[in-house]
Amino acid sequence: MIEVTLGGSYLAWTLYREGSAAARLRDDLEATLRPYLVRAVKRTG
Repeated sequence: MIEVTLGGSYLAWTLYREGSAAARLRDDLEATLRPYLVRAVKRTG
C-alpha cells in the first residue's frame, strides 16, 4: 500500500507540478496511513 502511494504521488506530481514533490508525498502518505494510526486517549484523574 505504501509503495503504491509513493509511486502514485510521484507520478501525479510529475504530471501536475503543483507544490513540492515532498509535500505531495507527505500529504498522500498521511492520508493513506491515517486510518491505521492509534490516537492517544486523554485520561482524567
